[in-house]
Amino acid sequence: MKANKGKSKAGLMDGLISELLSSENKSIIDPDMLADDKFAKNVPDRYRIIAAAFVNKSSLSELNSALVSHSCEQLYARNPYEATLIYAFSKGLSYDEWRSLLKESEKIRSQVNDEPLLSSGRLSLSDIRKYVAKNSEDADDTHYETLHRTNSIQAHLSTASGDRKELLKYLLRNTSEFSFVREITRYYFCKYLMYFLETRKRDYCQALESGRGVARALSRLSVFKVQTTLARKKYTSEEAAVIIDEAPVSLSAIYDEFQAFYFDFTSMDWMSVLLERYDIYNLTASQKKDVANYLRNYNKSLAGKSDEEVIAWQQEEMERRDAEADQKYSLDSDGSAAVPSRVGETFLRKVLRGSVDLDRTTFLSFLLFFDKESDVPAEHRINEARLRDILNGCGFSVLDPEREIDDFIIEYMKADDPMSLLLQEAEIMAMSQENFYLYKSHLASKSKSSEWEHLL
Repeated sequence: MKANKGKSKAGLMDGLISELLSSENKSIIDPDMLADDKFAKNVPDRYRIIAAAFVNKSSLSELNSALVSHSCEQLYARNPYEATLIYAFSKGLSYDEWRSLLKESEKIRSQVNDEPLLSSGRLSLSDIRKYVAKNSEDADDTHYETLHRTNSIQAHLSTASGDRKELLKYLLRNTSEFSFVREITRYYFCKYLMYFLETRKRDYCQALESGRGVARALSRLSVFKVQTTLARKKYTSEEAAVIIDEAPVSLSAIYDEFQAFYFDFTSMDWMSVLLERYDIYNLTASQKKDVANYLRNYNKSLAGKSDEEVIAWQQEEMERRDAEADQKYSLDSDGSAAVPSRVGETFLRKVLRGSVDLDRTTFLSFLLFFDKESDVPAEHRINEARLRDILNGCGFSVLDPEREIDDFIIEYMKADDPMSLLLQEAEIMAMSQENFYLYKSHLASKSKSSEWEHLL
């Protein structure tokens, strides 16, 4: 990612600052109050709050509190843009002073390596393990603790002297510590993905040793591009472990299992869930009309079809999907019939490469999925206390039962039968014609550095 150069015209952020400075209400902090402004309407909430904080001369703690209270991420010390913001708000710099500092830091930003580990097209479990180990302290086979680089850098930026030259020297000396993605979030994502993949590898190797359940364990290795190789001849568990470690990871299969874990509700036509709650063959005329109208609104290709035709079409779609699922997830299937989710594969590749910052909801949903499908060390098991620490570390707001998605996650972690709770929640939302919390949530994941480039 290259630093911005040669742009002379004012950006959206400059325009928004000017508007705020000329506004009668100098205390604006609520992003909703800025929604009709000609500049603000094109600026995401997070950056509206940062702009207002400059105008209000807020402290760093006041700004971060405002960001969290509006469900936005706090400033991230290892992002080269936001490192200068942390310094600016700690020292009480004006917006113009920060812009001047940012311009001086262009050389540092241009030297940040945005292609560290996990940048290759062929990612393996070995690659992911090395990345996690590099960003952990005292890493062994199972126990990994973050190096807390973010906290260290933030502490330095917050307490550094007011000498800009000293700050720039510090940034230049430590360019290897900076990243254009929220590295701590990627770290936790990769760590739990590693546990997920290690569990599949271990189960297969144990099956080889015992001679029991080998076919089933092999089918679960669809998350690696390795099944054909392992099926060619007999390997010892030690040989198989080496092969699996270096085999490419199948991102499409991982995303596909993620969807299946949440009952495919993230990808299937939402009306299917609602229809399953009806006796499809005994709908009243009024019910048929309501269902058909909803389906037409959901799928424009059904316009012009009668109510009976629309419902018959949807019933065929449901039966087709059921047949595909039966084949895909049958115990005899090797997974080869699965159609890869290119959108999901592309998204996961961007996450692993560090091209996008995971949004909070998608981050939480993947952590739950990896945890439930993995043999995670007891101290790293996902529970309310563990999530609080992780969310705090990543700069996200902690779990709040007043927020719908958070209330669901809290109840999910406490439930004796969490999968039944998933189904129950999804059905309730489908009956009220709403999408499940995780429906296309990954679309909210964007690169913060790219957003800064766009705004400035």
